[in-house]
Amino acid sequence: MITASELRMKMGKLNTNMIEETGKVKAKRIDNNKMDISAIYAAKGLSNTKFEDLQEFVTLMKST
Repeated sequence: MITASELRMKMGKLNTNMIEETGKVKAKRIDNNKMDISAIYAAKGLSNTKFEDLQEFVTLMKST
């Protein structure tokens, strides 16, 4: 049988691991130039960005 302190410790570790994994995923997305609209269309500017690319960007932002 697990004591309350052991359960609390395991839940804390799980929470920490989930936070770290989320941070890694966000960092990976930032490092990926395919998902960085400003890197792809730096010369064009936002006003000349394709609508589909803006939709993809908004979807990405909503998921984080």
